[in-house]
Amino acid sequence: MAIILIKLAVLCAFEETYREAHRVLCPEWYLDGTQRLTRHTDHPEGIPVVMGQKGFVLGIPPMPGGIEAVKQMAEAGHEVVICATPIPAKWNPNGDIELGLWVDCHLNINLSAKMRIEGDRTKIPGDFFISDSDEREKGPHNWELVIFDATYNQGVHARRIRSWADWRKIYTSR
Repeated sequence: MAIILIKLAVLCAFEETYREAHRVLCPEWYLDGTQRLTRHTDHPEGIPVVMGQKGFVLGIPPMPGGIEAVKQMAEAGHEVVICATPIPAKWNPNGDIELGLWVDCHLNINLSAKMRIEGDRTKIPGDFFISDSDEREKGPHNWELVIFDATYNQGVHARRIRSWADWRKIYTSR
């Protein structure tokens, strides 16, 4: 049995939903598809415009196969911990509440009780951390990074899975 940490942004279609909302709400700020919009520094004022939309987080659809993969992990006896970065109250005063509600609504297995809202995931113990970004540089950690493949993370050197159908590959060549 393993402890599997999953970054919420790879369980839901966050980047795609954010990108579309940004295009609609802030059309004057073009950003190319190789960049994570939430990390864009030329127009940081666009982040609260998008994230501040009431219900934005709750409206994000799950990634294809993500919900099924989490349920399979739990059924296989693994402890699954969903990890999310805190949403600043100045962007969305209900953002952190919406994060927990998203997990409850989509997973129906009460994982929000095991959800961790923490900016520094190196503080969370686990065996594997499935993420779309390299968080190893933040400090000592005891998990192995598994990158969930995306256009903006091709430069990250770590084991990767290309879709949720591949989740069992986290055990290969450990």
